[in-house]
Amino acid sequence: MATSKSPQTTTADSKSVTKSASKSSKMTSMADLLASQGEVQFSFKRGQQIEGTVVLISPKEVLLNVGGKSEATVFHKELTYLGDLIKTFKMGDKVPVTVIVPENDAGQVVVSLRKGGGADRWQRLSQAVESDETIAAFGVEVNRGGILLDFEGIRGFLPASQAELGDAKLEEWIGRRLEVKVLEADQKANRLIFTQRTSSPVEVRNSPAALKNVEIGDKFESEVTSLLPFGAIVKFTPKDGESLEGLVHVSELSWSKVADPAEVCKVGDKLEVVVLTKDDKSGRLSLSVKSLTEDPWSKIAGKFEVDQTISGMVKRLTQYGAFVELEGGIEGLIHISKIPPDFSINVGDKVSCTIESIDAESRRIGLSPVLTTKPLLYR
Repeated sequence: MATSKSPQTTTADSKSVTKSASKSSKMTSMADLLASQGEVQFSFKRGQQIEGTVVLISPKEVLLNVGGKSEATVFHKELTYLGDLIKTFKMGDKVPVTVIVPENDAGQVVVSLRKGGGADRWQRLSQAVESDETIAAFGVEVNRGGILLDFEGIRGFLPASQAELGDAKLEEWIGRRLEVKVLEADQKANRLIFTQRTSSPVEVRNSPAALKNVEIGDKFESEVTSLLPFGAIVKFTPKDGESLEGLVHVSELSWSKVADPAEVCKVGDKLEVVVLTKDDKSGRLSLSVKSLTEDPWSKIAGKFEVDQTISGMVKRLTQYGAFVELEGGIEGLIHISKIPPDFSINVGDKVSCTIESIDAESRRIGLSPVLTTKPLLYR
């Protein structure tokens, strides 16, 4: 009996061993598969900077492998605005992106190309200023004085005075492609100005002999001779010297944010200026108006505090919210998320706000409107 049972026991054990080996083989294969795919990340955070590998490019969708549970999809509106950028992509390219929705209804991560990898694009824009080349940008939004354009995810401004759109209205170019040149590209200041004019902007050059009559820090009474999208050209005459011209950059016209020099001055206006820099080789002078007055942010600590209620005038509306002038050129932002759907707010309105945050270093004040009635759907 023992002899007859022995083969059966051996056969059963053999099957068990075979089954175990097969299971082990499958487990090993899965481990190898996971290892070959790299570390899998199961959750992302809004605003997180990540890198994805292009796995699909189509007119309706761009998918990236970001090492998650499923592929990431590029925000659908960017497929139009960033069409020129997407055309340069190839399968397998690694692309820097920013998470805007950690997981949508389809289980995908929604990412933005516009918010990631901007350094190379700014470099190309700076080169476009020097080369005077024409680039393509898309109309995004119309505001006072011009139209906002999107160049591969970077927003810039085309002043109406620099546009050559024929009989078309600015609004008709929303979502459409425009051929433009770059007048100014300053990544640090996040400032990008376009033009459609074929003629070159005004060149301000003085003779080396004339520049010997001015020094950095000298103050002069000047007259505005022309306005450009990025500043005002002024003329002045030093004592015992010939007339000179210089540029007051738009950022040097006022401590308040100025979108268009025409907001604060016009041709013929008298402006007191101070010399910031001079370049004997190029003959250029950089001047400032605001440097002759005190920076309002230098004494902000004694004027404002968190939870303080304050009134101000709405200076401009943007996609991010409403900018409110509080005092002496200081502005605060009521973020769009703080504005109830039924709360009306327009440029020129005087509004009461509560200060939610103060960041003097970054020159930012966060505000929320003081509501006199309960917002829609309030419980």
